[in-house]
Amino acid sequence: MTMAYIIFVNPAILSAGGATGIPFEAAVIATCIGAGLMSMIMGLLTNTPFAMASGMGINAVVIFTIVFGLGMSWQQAMGIIVIEGIIVTIFVLTGLRSMIMR
Repeated sequence: MTMAYIIFVNPAILSAGGATGIPFEAAVIATCIGAGLMSMIMGLLTNTPFAMASGMGINAVVIFTIVFGLGMSWQQAMGIIVIEGIIVTIFVLTGLRSMIMR
């Protein structure tokens, strides 16, 4: 219940009142599916009661810095985030993240 606000705040930031081209309804559905699916995976794989959902910081950076600031499309911005996620995942799986943090 404490994370329910994310269902409405995340799509509001991502759609920015229609200025970004991201449909509000689609963002609501994606937020719910992402949070629900990742929360279930977290519970099943780690046996911990942690709920997972979109971070409120990265969505603001994506929209206000990348889309509005740099003039990229929202599709390009989401592509950047996917590539960043792949790179971080590779760092974690190879142990490079731990080496960097030491």
